[in-house]
Amino acid sequence: MQNTIQNQSLKITVKSMGAELSSLRTAADDFEYLWQPDPQYWSRQSPLLFPIVGRVEDDRYVLDGREYPLENHGFAKDSLFELIEERADRLVYQLRSDERTLEKYPYHFQLQVSYRLDGSELIIGYAVKNTDARTLWFSIGAHPAFRCPLGPEETMNDYRLEFAEPERVERHFLKNNLFTGATALCLDGEKTLPLSYELFQDGALVFKDLRSKRVTLRSDRNPRSISVAFEGFPFLGIWSPPGPFVCIEPWYGVHGTKDAGLSFQEKEGIRSLAAGATFACEYRISVK
Repeated sequence: MQNTIQNQSLKITVKSMGAELSSLRTAADDFEYLWQPDPQYWSRQSPLLFPIVGRVEDDRYVLDGREYPLENHGFAKDSLFELIEERADRLVYQLRSDERTLEKYPYHFQLQVSYRLDGSELIIGYAVKNTDARTLWFSIGAHPAFRCPLGPEETMNDYRLEFAEPERVERHFLKNNLFTGATALCLDGEKTLPLSYELFQDGALVFKDLRSKRVTLRSDRNPRSISVAFEGFPFLGIWSPPGPFVCIEPWYGVHGTKDAGLSFQEKEGIRSLAAGATFACEYRISVK
């Protein structure tokens, strides 16, 4: 099932499966900014990462002395959400723990995903409520994929990422979606990162220490651009297969590290949530 909302600037469509954004268009000219699935490259568009970001080694972890299986980026992306609110400018979806989730993740929880239109900005919110009687441990993150290039006569080499602040930051290398421990300086006081297919030959770029809380995808050959604002998110991933899109991924949580052990509570970036408490965050996508 899909639901669509629209204002004077934007039109979006969201799927109930995974509460996943499947279209982001400008209302004036119906131009699509979001990647449209192609199995040659990637069949997803904007999966929700919960209750982990990335992988745990061997796709299993240990919690309170018991071992559980858990796939890459968790199970929310493959779960059917319930639409609990629909307005002219807002959609809210909900996932509750059940027998299926408890086999992989032994907590009772309520997860809500909201989409709200505000002018030319799409605000995507996450709310995790701990409905268990004990402390809950989790990570959560976004994985939206944007068309790149946006024009038919362009390539990814025409595009760049512009950070809000000058950055001196390393990328952390992955193998099989686990950190290897290797790093390399990616930006050395610059605000601009030129894109190319070669940039992603070693996998995703993962940043842990960014000053910027906004990044913009743009080209000098095209007046259209996409900005992602991620205030509060401690990690950012940038990924392409390589292929004709780029993912800009704000995360509360990060990949596991090879040979780091299976303890869930000790996974880097993991968060705790007291019984009865709610964690909420949001990121924003704007297009021109």
